[in-house]
Amino acid sequence: MIIERTDEFRKWFAKQTEKSKAQIDARLKNIELHSYFGDHKSLGEKLLELRWKNGRRVYYTLVPSDTCSSWRN
Repeated sequence: MIIERTDEFRKWFAKQTEKSKAQIDARLKNIELHSYFGDHKSLGEKLLELRWKNGRRVYYTLVPSDTCSSWRN
């Protein structure tokens, strides 16, 4: 699975603590390598959230791979 990080995500991510960055990176790597999302929830209208026990939330949507390739052009 490929994770596309938006400019908005990158700006938000840059403001996180090093510990938070490591936790988020580990979670995203798990998704990329194993398609394992862990604790997550659908919020409707194609919006989902990754959830951590400490209350952190990262919101995302799933985009078909054929759509992603057109974004890069």
